[in-house]
Amino acid sequence: ENSLELYGSKKDVETLRIQISENKTVEDPYARLTSIDSILEAASKLEEKLQHKWRSDRPHGVLRLLAETIKTAEAEKANAEAARAAKEEAERKLAEKKARMEKLVKATNEVLDSDNPKSVEQL
Repeated sequence: ENSLELYGSKKDVETLRIQISENKTVEDPYARLTSIDSILEAASKLEEKLQHKWRSDRPHGVLRLLAETIKTAEAEKANAEAARAAKEEAERKLAEKKARMEKLVKATNEVLDSDNPKSVEQL
């Protein structure tokens, strides 16, 4: 094995690990999900390249590190998907609450504007 190639491959894996770590700090779950998808794609391409390069019975250390990195990225993707789902649920609830408030304001304004005011209980 060429040690320079090995070093470059290990550096590629370390770069992916850093990207995964940095991605965890992104607040927008949609951006996190998009980013982790591209990281997983890059990891998959690197895995193909390395498996082709090192065809042997025993897994190479870099391949093991890459496999761990892919597992970490997949776990981060699951976290990002959960965060996205939570954000969508919160946005849905907020929209429902806003609609209820708008309906109440409209009904209140109609009562206040009418010539025959009703009591609050009649709303």
